[in-house]
Amino acid sequence: MNICFCVECRFIFPSAHLPGACPDCGAKKVRYASYKERHEYKQFQEIIREEIRLGVIPG
Repeated sequence: MNICFCVECRFIFPSAHLPGACPDCGAKKVRYASYKERHEYKQFQEIIREEIRLGVIPG
């Protein structure tokens, strides 16, 4: 699974391949995420998992 980045809205998301448009805003400025962006995505996913575990957000 690749991590992609929308230059327009800064949405970071997983995808099997580089999509032609952002799934969030529809912009066509999507590229593979840089190392820094992939790291940011992984950190955010860890926060979400912890919040689900603690019951802060529904899982």
